[in-house]
Order: sequence, then C-alpha cells, then structure tokens
Amino acid sequence: MDNVNFQDSVFIIDGSSFLYRAYYSIRPLTTKEGIPVNAVYGFCRMIRKMLDTYKPSHMVLVWDSRGKTVRHEVYSEYKATRQSTPLDLMHQKEIIQEFADMLGLCQLSMQGVEADDLMFSVAQQLSLEKSKSILVTSDKDLGQALGPYTVILDPFKEMIIDQKFLEDKLGFSIEKLPFYYALIGDSSDNIPGVAGIGPKGAQKLVQSFNSLEELYDNLPAIESERVRGLLEQSRQNAFLSQQLFTLSIYDTVLTKESFNFSVEQWARAYPLFKKYGFKSLLKEEDLPKAEPVTLHKKYSFILVNTPELLAELCMRISSFGSCALDTECDSLSPLQTTLLGISVCMEEGMAYYVPFGHKTDERQINRESALSMIKPFLEDARIKKYLHHAKFDALVLHHAGITLRGIVFDTMIAASLVTEGSRSIGLKALSEYFFQEPMFSFKDMVKGPGYKDFSEVSLGLATEYAAADAHQTLKLVTLLQKALTETGLEKVFYELEMPTLTVLIEMEKRGIFLDRTVLDEINQEVT
Repeated sequence: MDNVNFQDSVFIIDGSSFLYRAYYSIRPLTTKEGIPVNAVYGFCRMIRKMLDTYKPSHMVLVWDSRGKTVRHEVYSEYKATRQSTPLDLMHQKEIIQEFADMLGLCQLSMQGVEADDLMFSVAQQLSLEKSKSILVTSDKDLGQALGPYTVILDPFKEMIIDQKFLEDKLGFSIEKLPFYYALIGDSSDNIPGVAGIGPKGAQKLVQSFNSLEELYDNLPAIESERVRGLLEQSRQNAFLSQQLFTLSIYDTVLTKESFNFSVEQWARAYPLFKKYGFKSLLKEEDLPKAEPVTLHKKYSFILVNTPELLAELCMRISSFGSCALDTECDSLSPLQTTLLGISVCMEEGMAYYVPFGHKTDERQINRESALSMIKPFLEDARIKKYLHHAKFDALVLHHAGITLRGIVFDTMIAASLVTEGSRSIGLKALSEYFFQEPMFSFKDMVKGPGYKDFSEVSLGLATEYAAADAHQTLKLVTLLQKALTETGLEKVFYELEMPTLTVLIEMEKRGIFLDRTVLDEINQEVT
C-alpha cells in the first residue's frame, strides 16, 4: 500500500458517492439568485483536494445510469428501500457535470448500467494493459476489482486498500466476495442475502467452502441444524444476492489516453466558480482585484472640528428634518465603550464627521461641548433617523448620556428581510453589492496601521471612513424601502421588526434582575 504511484495511476472516481457526500455534508447554500449550490461547492472542493493531495495525471468521473438498471430486470425490488433523490440535487448534478466538462475531465456513463460495473470494467481493462488504477470510492462492492494493478482509495477516510489488506481483514480471497455477500446481503441496496446469517457466520462458511454452489451441494456437512435450516429456506435469495452483487464487465471503448488530465486544467473552471460565487476555489492571483476605495473622491466628506461648524450643521439637520447617522467608538461593547465621534448625512453627495474623542493632537471639538450641541437633534423624535444596526448606536449614545429618538429605519434589519440568507448584511458588503462602491474597512483604518483602536486614526482618514458610513446608509434607505414594497414585507418591517427594535434597545439599557443565590444553586446542579 505504501508503494502506490499516484501520478502514474488512473483515478476512477465514483461520481454518485462524491455527489451525495457533498450534498449532505454541507449546509444549504444558495447563490444570490437563490440557486442551491451546496453539492456543487462540496464536489468541487473534493476534486480540488484530490488534485492537491495526489496530483493525478489521469482521471475519469463515472456516473450511475438514470432510471432502472439491468439488476432491476433481475430483481424488481433492487434498491427499493432507498429514498428518492432530492429535486435540487438533480439540478446540482447537471452543474457538476458542466464543471467536469469545463475541466476537460473525462466522464463515463452507460444507459442501464451502474457506476460500479463501469468502474470495474475500466479497472479490468487497464489491468490487461498492465496499467495501474485507483478506484476512488467507499463502496464495498468494488473490493471485487482489487488486484496487482488496482487499489481502492477511500476519499473520506483517506485510506488506501489493496488486495492483501482486504483479504487479511476478511480472512478469505477476494474471489469469494460475492459468495460472502450472497449470505449477508446488503440492506443499502435491498439485497436480501440469507436471513439470520450475519458477518461472522458468513465468514466461517466462506472459509469452509470454495463457492456458494459447493456450500449448497454440501448442506448435510454443516453441523449447525439452525444454519442448515436458514440456508435451505433462503436458497433462492442466496443465489439471487450473489448475482446482484457480482460486478459485470462492459466495453467502454476507452484507453488510458482517454483519461489524460493536468492539474493546470483547474483554471478552465474559473468562470463557473465566479458565476456561483466560489471565491475560495480561485487562486489568489486569479481573483478579481479589489476595486480601490474612491468614495471620498466621488462624494464630499467634511470634517466638522470647530463649534461654529457644528452649530451650523445642527441647524441644517433640524431644518432638513431627517438624517442618516453612525457612531464611532473604541470598542464593540456599546455599554462600555467610549464615543469618539458621530457622522451624519442628510442628502446624497455630502456627509459629515464630528470627532471629539480622538487621540491625535489634531484640532477637534471639546467632548462636553460637542455632546451638548448634538444632543438636542438626536433626542428630537421629530427628526427622522436612519441607521445601520440602530440598536448598537442607540446603546452607545445612551452610554454617553443621550437618548436617541426618532429611529424610523434600520437598513441592516431591512436587508436581513429582503436579501438571500447566505449574503452578508454588513454595511460594507451591501455597499459593494448594490452600488459597486467599496468602502474602507476597520482593518484598513486600525489593524493595518497597527493602532490600538479608532481613537488613534488621524481625523482626515477618520472622516473618509466615518462619513462614508452615514452616506452609504442613506443611499441604502431608498433602495431597501423599494425592496420591502416589492417583496410585500413592509408590514413585517414597520409593524413587527421596528417596534421590536425599540423594545430590545430598552431591554439592553435596563438589563435584567438575577437572584445570584438561585443562579449559584443552578450552577451547582448542572456542573
């Protein structure tokens, strides 16, 4: 097993096994259009992992035939206990086959023939040519194919199985594998076997006789009356099961050259990865380059750092009657953080940042003066406020001594209602998705330069970052209001979500009462 030459072997992949594994091992995943792609994504990742691990030079992807197979003609109840294939999985299989075609990965299927038989057929043909093959599957049926030129790779256990390993495990030669399963059957395929005989009993019988025929020719020689009775009662099922389990050879008209593959062919599927949003499957150098952040060049972001400028701004807000706003602080704990500044935007094209807590030795308004000047319009319920994640900002302001009133629209809540479940509803992500306008990230401002927190960011950069938050929030309001109308979710938003937001803000402000004695008692019980 340790001497397998992966690069020179043909990888014969059980497509159905990969398909179902990918479908059930990854949570539901959809594109922005609502197309299910969890199986597609998982399948592509599994192929990528195999390429990275083994670097194969020859591969073939083998599929089961749709509908009834030759085994159903022998036994109508064959695989009758299996659940029907999920509808969305069939569509995903088509995308996966498109993916394989784009890669130039050879695919093999034959009407009425199961993948196991085709995999067996390819392996046997390659063996005749003295070419090595690796059956990529966890299906026990394919143990029949093991030999000097053929091994099995269980991709989920990452384990190589050769003829010696399986024979040592079973205690008999692989030629007797159909004999063994004729006795124990296979519940997953609804192969009956001999009722009452389990693996240990079957192993003992297979070790004692050369074939199923020889076993039945010598039933009187079996000492156990019970076993004799079971075998006699299930004679027909035993021979039927052996027939169903035994793999057949079909002419695939393919040679080793048909399976040529290069890892470099992976790049051919990049259009598909981009179409379905599989960024992790794209190499870094091939990803679309991030667009530069140019909002501060496109719009006017103004630093308000004198009492005169702030007084003028507050008058404009009161006169306008509405604004989008956002807070900047030094941590993500709203009831413990320090408020550093506030950004506002009344109309598209211009936004403002009012700093009063930065530690940069630049000119800014005294904290107490700034808070006293902005408090009236923030607490005025007649002035409509638009925010993204309003609860956080309301709690930050509460901690600073201001009760935020007049919250009429939370763009984060609205986005959570009208966007697909897998899409981010963060402000930066929404700005890029809806407007193709990238924004500076917290990493750009703080982590990249190595600052402790936002208070150390220069006022010029802070303005570009903070004013953009208020500006893009205002841009989202109109778009999301329309989306709520189109989706029929206005009532849910205005009559359920927004009133609940108010309740949640008050709950977090006040906290809850706890009886510490009772809490300690519960702690003792559960620990």
